[in-house]
Amino acid sequence: LFLLFTLISVSLFSQDEGVKNWLGIDYGISSGKYQPFWLRSNQYGTIPAKGSFMQVGAGYSQEYKENRKWIKLGYGADIRFLVGTDKSAVLIPELYVKSKFGIFELWGGMRKQVFGLVDSTISSGSYAWSGNALPMPKVEILVPDWYYPRFLGGRFAFKGSFAHGWFENNREDVSHFFLHQKTFYGQYGRKNAPLKLFAGFTHQVQWGGKLLYAD
Repeated sequence: LFLLFTLISVSLFSQDEGVKNWLGIDYGISSGKYQPFWLRSNQYGTIPAKGSFMQVGAGYSQEYKENRKWIKLGYGADIRFLVGTDKSAVLIPELYVKSKFGIFELWGGMRKQVFGLVDSTISSGSYAWSGNALPMPKVEILVPDWYYPRFLGGRFAFKGSFAHGWFENNREDVSHFFLHQKTFYGQYGRKNAPLKLFAGFTHQVQWGGKLLYAD
């Protein structure tokens, strides 16, 4: 069995005071039925599973401005145009607006995320949250950074999240079903301590839905 796969990727990046933008072109040629798994793993569904393809994409993001003390705003977008032998489509891995007020962050849209105690740099990804599919629309409120309440003496910290998401309605078996998701982590150890202990949980629930072919 002879398999030929060639992937060419050219990207241009720029960054200035919290603003990031990029423009990229990806081109893949394959003689096999499926693409090599490790080349499309953790790419959030932007690399097609089958056939040769060409993709043109652009992205833009604005991080929080440090000079704003109370309410901060940010946003981001990642849009890609895919043309391939298996399918052609417009892909939107990210499109979101976020706001931070005090220790809390509120955002809505689609966003690349990693959940659980996992090394995001390894190829296997997270067990609880896949990096192999396009992100789903969500609304989420969270404490993104470790917060140390003063009344606990600066030794205990916590962070967490609470989200509601919408699954796609183009499945053959069910439609109109949702995601309930929450996380909570606690940490013992001062900010500059060489050793810290932490533990937590993630909770994902698929609920609701209408069976299209009920018995």
